[in-house]
Amino acid sequence: MAYGLNVSGDSGVMQVDDSYTNLALKQCSSIWVPAGLSGASFTVYGVNNPLLFVRTSGAAVYVQSDNNPTNPTYTFKSGESTAAGTVYWYLFDDSSIPVSSGWGLSVYRADGSVAYNTDWKVLKIGAVAQCPNLADGTDFPSATAAAPYTAT
Repeated sequence: MAYGLNVSGDSGVMQVDDSYTNLALKQCSSIWVPAGLSGASFTVYGVNNPLLFVRTSGAAVYVQSDNNPTNPTYTFKSGESTAAGTVYWYLFDDSSIPVSSGWGLSVYRADGSVAYNTDWKVLKIGAVAQCPNLADGTDFPSATAAAPYTAT
């Protein structure tokens, strides 16, 4: 018999039990991306289903990945005529769930591992925007996300 809890919200009811899975924040940081096509890279180790989100400050960038299934390397590049800037990146994954503070509510699986803890920073979609089409990969058209969550 599954034990857990039902969570009711605007999207309906969600069952959080021993089979529940969500992506939790595994790692986040920032990286300086120089102007031009030289780029800046970093590697993340020990992931299962990584999902990368970025927020830029002063520069439009595109992201490349080597598609390594467990240790992907991400490269950020700016266009030839684009200014340098800082990219803040957030990597969510369902493996190596972060250690909780010991407070909050936990739901356990039959093997004793934690399926969910209220202390985790889980993925929540705030807004969705369409990415611009990059015809030649050197210049970036402007793109904005018009939603109540913009800039949060």
